[in-house]
Amino acid sequence: MLPFAALSDRSVTAQAHPSSGSPAGSSVPPQPERPQGRAAAAVVAAADFAWRRISIAIWIWLAPVVAIWPLFHRKAIDYLVENELPHDERVALARWCAGAVAVGLAGYVAWALARGVPGRGRFDRAFADLNRRLAPLLAAPFASLLVVPKVEKEHPFWTWIAIFAVVAACGVLVRRGLARIDEVTLERAARRTVPVAIAVGLGAGVIYGWKVSNLALAHHVHMRTQIYDLGIYDNVVWNTTFGEFLRCSFIKGGNHTAAHFDPVLYLLTPAYRLAPRAETLLVAQSVWVATGVVPLLLLGRKLHGSWWVGATMAVLYGLYPALHGANLFDFHSITLAIPTILWVVYLVDTQATWLYVPAWLLLLATREDMSLLACFIGFYAIWARKRPWLGLSTIAVSLAYLVAVKRFVMPDPGLLMKASRTTYSYIYFYADMIPHADEGARGLVLSFFTNPVFVLQHVLSEEKVAYLLAILGPLCGLPLLSKRRYPLYLYGALFILLSSRHHMYSIHFQYNAVVVPFVIAGWADGLAWLRNRYASFGRRRVAVLGTTVSLVATLLAGAKFGILAENKSFRAGWEPLLRDVPENVLERYAWFYHKVRELVPPDVPLSASSRLGPHVSNRPDVYRFPVIRDAEFVMVFSKDMGKKEKAALERMKRRRRFELVAKKHGIEIYRRKAKGPAPKKKPTKLPVLPKTPSPDAASPTAPRAAEAGDPAKD
Repeated sequence: MLPFAALSDRSVTAQAHPSSGSPAGSSVPPQPERPQGRAAAAVVAAADFAWRRISIAIWIWLAPVVAIWPLFHRKAIDYLVENELPHDERVALARWCAGAVAVGLAGYVAWALARGVPGRGRFDRAFADLNRRLAPLLAAPFASLLVVPKVEKEHPFWTWIAIFAVVAACGVLVRRGLARIDEVTLERAARRTVPVAIAVGLGAGVIYGWKVSNLALAHHVHMRTQIYDLGIYDNVVWNTTFGEFLRCSFIKGGNHTAAHFDPVLYLLTPAYRLAPRAETLLVAQSVWVATGVVPLLLLGRKLHGSWWVGATMAVLYGLYPALHGANLFDFHSITLAIPTILWVVYLVDTQATWLYVPAWLLLLATREDMSLLACFIGFYAIWARKRPWLGLSTIAVSLAYLVAVKRFVMPDPGLLMKASRTTYSYIYFYADMIPHADEGARGLVLSFFTNPVFVLQHVLSEEKVAYLLAILGPLCGLPLLSKRRYPLYLYGALFILLSSRHHMYSIHFQYNAVVVPFVIAGWADGLAWLRNRYASFGRRRVAVLGTTVSLVATLLAGAKFGILAENKSFRAGWEPLLRDVPENVLERYAWFYHKVRELVPPDVPLSASSRLGPHVSNRPDVYRFPVIRDAEFVMVFSKDMGKKEKAALERMKRRRRFELVAKKHGIEIYRRKAKGPAPKKKPTKLPVLPKTPSPDAASPTAPRAAEAGDPAKD
């Protein structure tokens, strides 16, 4: 049998050009004739050299000018995204570009001549060598793009492109540096600096907890937190602390079980009793989330045998934009699940069953729907960790717990519940997947299995793809390389991507809590895959390269989409994050705080507008204005009043049942007027009446009853 190469050459030679009578349908194009003569050969060589070497050199020298020029012309920096410059400035920029290219090419030629390499290909080799060395300069314009004001909000996709370009350039430079360091040196350095790595990992948690706590408190002082949801949880924890488990006056039916069952809140009561205010919840949430660095530090040590990998995971965790969004949107019990999930995953991986059980039970107590997530963890234990009994028991007990809570604790046994006077429904969260509300969760399952084309279209919408980019982009997509973690990713993917409400697939809300811990853990597995795949370069080198590019990507993403720097993209839930507390804001906060303490007894019911609610929700009964009921005080904030609230306030003023007792900084505080005894009328001489009273005579008590009013109408 002839070799394949010889067979291919023979078959090609046998085929003729169609014009010379070759068979119809021949797929081999005619071979171009080579030009003859030195002049033609020189032209071809010059064209090849210009295409492969000079064109790249031109772009390499254009890039720094395009990047630097806008930085010295700050008024024209939008030129990078809008291409709007006066003609004179465009001409000036073109001259700078031409000069840079001329100087660069002259430098290339000088470099080729200075090397003294003999032969006709010395310019080709010199240009190729310099192009390779200077290639990272091509990312310079993208680095400048990242400093364009509002680019992260108006052009988020191109912001990500710029981040990836800068990360690629950093990766090239780091790889070149690592090629000069042997594996033994890296191994020794890692062993000698173990205490430093542990300090970095724990320090990342301390810095995160301190920074996010301060940002949360500043946002609260600005009165940007709201009754939904900080006020609700503050009222729930206050009532739980002082004897009424999960009671909440904001909620239908007066108990939080109308929406969720989260007994984990009881664990906050000792700290809350010391300082029973919403600020305690904000700090407690940030500090608890910060403790997630501990299981990450241990997980990195377990998977890679290196404390530095664990320290890198802890730093990535603190820089991660999606974590910032979940943490800084008021307070939510589901956010408390993040460190717990990390502990559960770590304990499954390390087969520490006796420690796994309390962590898993704590996860179940976080919120009733965490039992579904625990089922996916159980499947992961069976499929990926080959621990069938642990996985099966996790699934069985989790499902039994969910059924028990739904049937005996919560007022509606449905998974998504139906709206009523005592329950809240979550069916509308998946309105597109549940076309008939009466189907409930069953409709979601029916759509998923009977209409896969629609499901795929629904899941891959532009906004959801952008969400996936925001989740995977900071980690350079490494979690996708960990196939064994896919069961853990699945719950979050279904929970978020099947939804119809845009805030569920946004990194600025609490729903990220079911995604963040799994992708951070999956990053370590993805790094392990790279170490095995490119072991020829050196496993330690690959680890250093992977951690470096991931840190750069997460750092830039945290600056443009998170809290690491001022930007126009990040939001604390519905509201932009306000970092600084100017004097007038602090004065307003202090005035309101002292007025409430001065005027309002601690156990008196009151009604407050949404932004004032979290500041006074630490009492048994508080309502969201315009609901008044038996409230003795009404507090409203002018910046927090819609048409409905303004109309209700005007009606309340007309009825004259409340009097204004304090007003400043746009805040008005009203107190219900005392009813008091009915005024006595002066005796008057009455005419002589017949002995039989008239049936139309009015009762003397009727006017008094009318004057007394009906407080129930409020």
